[in-house]
Amino acid sequence: MMLTQPLRYCLRGNLESITGILQMFTAMDILKLSSDLCGGIGQPNALLQSRPLMYLHHCNFGKNGEYFDDALEVVSRFKEEGKTRFIGLSDWDSRKVLAYIEKADPDVVQPYRNVWDDDYESSGLKRWIEDKNLGVCFFSPLKHGLLSGKYDRPPLFKDGDFRTNVDDFQSQDIIDRMKKNADALRDLFPNHPNPIMCGVIDVLLSDSKNSCVLLGQRNTEQVSVASSLGEILPDECVKMIKELYRR
Repeated sequence: MMLTQPLRYCLRGNLESITGILQMFTAMDILKLSSDLCGGIGQPNALLQSRPLMYLHHCNFGKNGEYFDDALEVVSRFKEEGKTRFIGLSDWDSRKVLAYIEKADPDVVQPYRNVWDDDYESSGLKRWIEDKNLGVCFFSPLKHGLLSGKYDRPPLFKDGDFRTNVDDFQSQDIIDRMKKNADALRDLFPNHPNPIMCGVIDVLLSDSKNSCVLLGQRNTEQVSVASSLGEILPDECVKMIKELYRR
């Protein structure tokens, strides 16, 4: 409850009126929203500043979607009041995004997508987005690093590391396949400075209109790698890469 208090003051309403939107945020999301938008937990009277884009994350609106209307009302009010310019919708499952997309009417959609886990087209979300000419941002394009082919054996992660919940990291067969695929991408793009990244990232851009890929960049080397990406690949390359990673 301590984390929600600054939100209550900033939104100028009671806690019950924003129950829906709070369902969409983890504790860290709430803390970040409180800190970024409200000027810090110790400043309950700070004005809500403008942010270009605000997402409804994790389409978890209650067992029967009972919190969705409240959540949408809050972010829509932010947009009307000039506190955000655009509304986004995001989830790990493209089908869940599609279930709420018509009523949410977002400006941009952020689904989980990579060459190994890809239900973007089969779910129907790709068609909807392109028919409506929406923007789309794909998150976790490297599947938490697994697709880089850098692992030789199942890694041991520290307690609390999200990757401990990802079964594919514990499969030697999958790890071996990722390494084999990485070699294939080096052969496919021999003149590219970052052939593996080119293969697994640029393929996502090459079959999707109005799209971008969200890459975590923690150091200058990763920024340099990211700056070498973003080319549209020929159709035959896209087909070959998708076939490499077909389950």
